[in-house]
Amino acid sequence: MSNSNLALDTIGQFVSVIQSFQKKYVDKKEININLIEVSEKIKEDGNHILKELKDDQDQSESKLKVILDSLEEIQFYKKNMNDLNYKVETEELDEDEYVKIDKEIQILKENIKKLNEAGLIVEREKLNKNFFDCKEIYTFFENILLFTNLLKSLVKIYEENIIEKDFDFINQGLIESDSVALKNMMELIRYNKYKNMPYEYNFINDFFTLEQFYTLLALSNNSLKFNGYEISQKDKYDIEKYFNLLKIQNLVFLILSRLCVMRNDQERKVAHYTTVDVGVKLATNISHVRLNSVDFMNDPTEGKILKDFLNLKYINDDNIHINTFLTCFTFNHNSLNQFRLYGNTDDIECSGLSLVFKNYFFAQGFEKATTSRIYYKLPLFRCIYLDFFSGYFEIARRNKFTFYQEYKDKNVAEKAWNKYINKINKVETIVKQYFDEMKKCVEILYSDNDLKVISFINNTVNPLRFLIKHFAFQEEQECRMMRIESIEHSDVVFDMVNNKSYIDYKLDVNEYLTNIYIGEKSKLNHTYLIKEISKKSEKIPKIRISDNPFRSAKKDFIYKK
Repeated sequence: MSNSNLALDTIGQFVSVIQSFQKKYVDKKEININLIEVSEKIKEDGNHILKELKDDQDQSESKLKVILDSLEEIQFYKKNMNDLNYKVETEELDEDEYVKIDKEIQILKENIKKLNEAGLIVEREKLNKNFFDCKEIYTFFENILLFTNLLKSLVKIYEENIIEKDFDFINQGLIESDSVALKNMMELIRYNKYKNMPYEYNFINDFFTLEQFYTLLALSNNSLKFNGYEISQKDKYDIEKYFNLLKIQNLVFLILSRLCVMRNDQERKVAHYTTVDVGVKLATNISHVRLNSVDFMNDPTEGKILKDFLNLKYINDDNIHINTFLTCFTFNHNSLNQFRLYGNTDDIECSGLSLVFKNYFFAQGFEKATTSRIYYKLPLFRCIYLDFFSGYFEIARRNKFTFYQEYKDKNVAEKAWNKYINKINKVETIVKQYFDEMKKCVEILYSDNDLKVISFINNTVNPLRFLIKHFAFQEEQECRMMRIESIEHSDVVFDMVNNKSYIDYKLDVNEYLTNIYIGEKSKLNHTYLIKEISKKSEKIPKIRISDNPFRSAKKDFIYKK
């Protein structure tokens, strides 16, 4: 995209509008910008950006067609060469025929040389990447415009008490779009304001945050639809059911946004435990981090605890083609327990690696906006550890000891810990409030045992299912990067060898690595790791052997490439 300054300015305006909205309508403070005017400017600049991106896409597509035609022509020449060579090898030819065929082969070789197959392949890959980039950035800015328009319509409700017709006019682009999450929020606002359906405005206002914007990008449109739900405008009870479903979906979004691990000094790094083989490939950018299908989780309670907690009824879900893809991280960067459980090779405990990532490897609210890679980022969600019998839960966090490790000074560590745990406690209080409200909605919807509605509820809460873990796993302090997507989506890759599906997280890992801890039983790979990473990159993370005490009769693991 040529006009990168305009894109950065638009992103800055978007951040300003969201933060100012929260300040005015949530924190009840004075603001010094006109939200509606800035929203109009975002719309104007955003449409200009979208047009430019569409032109870039069209140009790439046109150039790509020429290259594909040329590559097809090369294949045609190669086939003719093979046919002629076969004729020379299998038939008895006189000298004139042989000379004639040889000339034809030389002409074909010249034609192939002129077209430069290797150069065309490089150009094809470059154009494919540019086309993909334009598509991702287009989706990103399209969502900014839709999000901003919906926010603007809410501001106009508060400040001008606009009628329903004007509300629809502002959101015309959203009505015609595929953005199911924002459409459903639009309907929630509409029914609350214009159909006299009661819903606390703080639940609506809490939706319009940067965390929420990124959360929506992690969920596919198909996973959010109430498939086949038909409402009668004349049947108030039917509308109420639909409205309660919308409320449940909004509460799911609000919980997710509160679970987002956003940029701050106290949670600036998280770790991913993996095998030496995978770790080397990630650290040298040979492979990307993979979000794997949840079909093969090691915890048998995965995905089930939430249904027990909310007393959901078990029936077959409608969205059978929707799957959750995720990869796991933890606040415990150098943990003996994690090393014993994860990343082992040949069943040798503590034979893996802990890759420690800077937190801007994930969507962090537009930091590092000077690079286009911002458009590919997904949020990181902390897990909830829940005892569904009592309803007690905690969210994933750093433990107190890590503050003493980091700050060394007791007084400084205590002060930092108290500030941190107060923040965590506030998040837990708000999440509990959202869950309590969700339980009320579920109870209302269950009153008539409508099987279709029960199925909708199960599908609606699905984004939370794999963030809720049994309390027995609480010491792992886990976070997850997640994407919920249709299996048929082009980003979903099926590995036939291992019978698994996954989605690549298309960021080069090396740029974001800050530390690598080596498990005790892999200590002999220390030098190899440093040398291997140094071959591929000038940037080498700090690599050290874990100092956790561990003894095993098994031989140390030595990685063989």
